[in-house]
Amino acid sequence: MKKTYIKTKDGKRRQVELDETLVGQPGVRRFKQKDGSGREDWYWVANMMIEAKQNARRWSCSKHGDKGAYELALAQRLEWEKLKMQKVKAKAEAKAKKSAKKSAKRKPKK
Repeated sequence: MKKTYIKTKDGKRRQVELDETLVGQPGVRRFKQKDGSGREDWYWVANMMIEAKQNARRWSCSKHGDKGAYELALAQRLEWEKLKMQKVKAKAEAKAKKSAKKSAKRKPKK
């Protein structure tokens, strides 16, 4: 466990414990965000591109704990991967139906 100090809105510092054994998976990472008023916080973020649309969702390490936020981000990423596979499969089936329909309508020979 690693202890980190981050700033709060009133300028004070508070302690957040980060687990050094957690390693980001593809599409899941930890980052520290600073806002304009001087607050800082650590987050785990899940990212996934589905049909040319970027999806992202984040979980606070202060609210959920480092491991809890990591597990939530990982679960979201897996859910998006299943959704992407379903959409790819549906698109392939639609394309196959369309090509089968075209081949059924052969042009008559002259």
